[in-house]
Amino acid sequence: MAFMMLFGNEMLLTSLYTASILAALILVNLDCILGRITLRPLYVAITSLCFVFGTLGIKLGISTLLQVEDDAHIFDILRSKFTDYATFHTRLYTCSKEFDFISFETLQKLCATWLLPAAAMGIFLFVVVFLFTERKELLYRSGNKGKPYAETACYAVMALLIMRLKLFFTPHLCICSAFLANNKGEYSNPEQEMLFDWIMRETKPDAVFAGTMPVMANVKLTTLRPIVNHPHYEDVGIRNRTKLVYSIFSKKPISEVHETLKKMGINYVIFQMLNCAPDLERPYCAYRGMWDEEDPENINRVSNCDLFNVAATQHDHHRILPFRIAYFRNNNYLVLKV
Repeated sequence: MAFMMLFGNEMLLTSLYTASILAALILVNLDCILGRITLRPLYVAITSLCFVFGTLGIKLGISTLLQVEDDAHIFDILRSKFTDYATFHTRLYTCSKEFDFISFETLQKLCATWLLPAAAMGIFLFVVVFLFTERKELLYRSGNKGKPYAETACYAVMALLIMRLKLFFTPHLCICSAFLANNKGEYSNPEQEMLFDWIMRETKPDAVFAGTMPVMANVKLTTLRPIVNHPHYEDVGIRNRTKLVYSIFSKKPISEVHETLKKMGINYVIFQMLNCAPDLERPYCAYRGMWDEEDPENINRVSNCDLFNVAATQHDHHRILPFRIAYFRNNNYLVLKV
């Protein structure tokens, strides 16, 4: 049902989530056999191994059978976090703050609200009480009294590896501590709001837009204009289209970039000046650096970032022909007519 409601999302069928559900169902049916193991550590070890290998085996089997590789980049991302392995697609993720290891600033904020200390105290008291009152039952199968704390430990590891997953970790801290103190606020981006007002006022409803993935998601949500790429990166076709769109940050000839975008049916490209900023600590994490790695043949050419910047700030439009500037305000958002 979910596969049909999500318009034939093949990744859903080949995901670890689907495979884990099937593996869990198999283990539930085998519990009449595994349940005979009364020694809890042995039971947990055998069940965990069966679940892990069953999930991986089912996932590999379904992916091979359906010949789907939409989630291949996820394993590449995990590989790149612990090794020197890197591709253009992994750079887009691992160089983003959201997918880096959890920051000290995040931990500092959790401590400032007393959420992390309160949760730590709650977990500590639970462990102490549990060890003293139910120590004899640890070796044998019992209820689910420690389930929230076990889940918190798992989500803590996930959040430490990928900061974006703190959205799962933080609610579990609240459950463990039963205490939350945080200021309520409202997100505001006046520059982007002005851009969306212009799009809705000056462009046709069927005008096709392209740009960076976060901006495209907001364009679609706010203006309902068609877009060619968006943050749903679990699709091979979208990954390839995104790479073509991001060639606006490369050093490829401007005419070649224009021809590529025109063939894709794009009417407008939203270009952000901030995306051209260098990363002094990690040069390969800037879009310029990514393209220098990806396209060494044009490494000695002038970056399109510089061409668009000069065209917008110095009104020297002939440098970016056949592109035309349709919108430029606040020295940030630049809309190019393809």
